[in-house]
Amino acid sequence: MMSDHDVQSALTEVESICKQKSIQLTPIRKLAFSLLLTAPNGLKAYELLDKIKLQKSSATPPTAYRALDFLLEHGFAHKISKLNTFVACKHLCHHADTPSFLLICPCCQNVTEYDNESMNHSLIDALAASGFRLMEKEIEITATCPGCLTLGR
Repeated sequence: MMSDHDVQSALTEVESICKQKSIQLTPIRKLAFSLLLTAPNGLKAYELLDKIKLQKSSATPPTAYRALDFLLEHGFAHKISKLNTFVACKHLCHHADTPSFLLICPCCQNVTEYDNESMNHSLIDALAASGFRLMEKEIEITATCPGCLTLGR
């Protein structure tokens, strides 16, 4: 779980990126991002909506989906297809041509964003050498986390 300071730091960084790109970080988008930051296993869209409704009672499903679409489009969040959940991007530095490696623990469902620039380049180069181009921004890898390994899971 992220500390309040880390959440505030990430929010400040997203606000700065939005200003640089001249894109609008509405209060709902900011709230959705902060809720994702505090959910280490991610949130399903309707779980996010329920949490938004605690602060904005008039929120409807399109409210959550529009916020998620914005966050995904601008690299502030990732969709975990295996779990049908959304997580906040912890690095906020991904480029359209650089994948995010998302490690998903099958035991506890924890999602860890793994950032390794040399692995990114190696994958992209290997695909290009084979005549392929990566189409997805997220690469989901099932891997048991250190905590579950310690517990013998």
